[in-house]
Amino acid sequence: MDYNTQRPRLRIPEYGRITQQMVDHCCEIKDRAERNKAARTIVQIMENMNPAIKEEADYKKKLWDLLAEMSDFKLDVDWPYPVITEDVKSQKPDRLSYSDGSIMFRHYGKITEGMLQVLEKETDPERQRELFIDVANYMKRSYIQWKKELIPDDVIFREIVYMSEGRIQIPENIRLGDYKDVLIQAQAVPAAGKKKKKAVPQQPMGNPQKKKKKHKTVQ
Repeated sequence: MDYNTQRPRLRIPEYGRITQQMVDHCCEIKDRAERNKAARTIVQIMENMNPAIKEEADYKKKLWDLLAEMSDFKLDVDWPYPVITEDVKSQKPDRLSYSDGSIMFRHYGKITEGMLQVLEKETDPERQRELFIDVANYMKRSYIQWKKELIPDDVIFREIVYMSEGRIQIPENIRLGDYKDVLIQAQAVPAAGKKKKKAVPQQPMGNPQKKKKKHKTVQ
């Protein structure tokens, strides 16, 4: 018995073993004109087998790239497109850099750390002062929204120095907003989210006797 597990591994399993055999036969054709004709026929068959590929951009080029890969990049024909090569196919994409997800103070969020890095790089004193006020006010609002309580300005200033490891110094005569309106809104959120209980009608005490209906006698 001839089992698929005993046959050579398919390079593109989606198109089946028969298509792979056609590609192998195409590589063995000695006449170049006949080989070009066979290659175009195989590409057309692959297109008919996978009509959804037409929805992709440059799907014709992708089919010819697949043909080159199925031939193990050995097929010598007049390629209508610059096809992919074995070196390009074997290249691995660059590793993506992901954040480690660690946050120093969760109530300030990850964006605050990025804002402090921008503040550190600012060299103009006036611009640095403006950025310091903006960042500190943002942190104060975030704290109030998260903790639902007010926080003194000097605590915000100390945490900026701590988070920047002392690289950011506190400018003189800085005063932040009080943001009491933010506190009121933050405290009102849970109360607004509660559903009001429906009033249950009170039933009268005892079991009053029902009035009997009088039946008219029909004469």
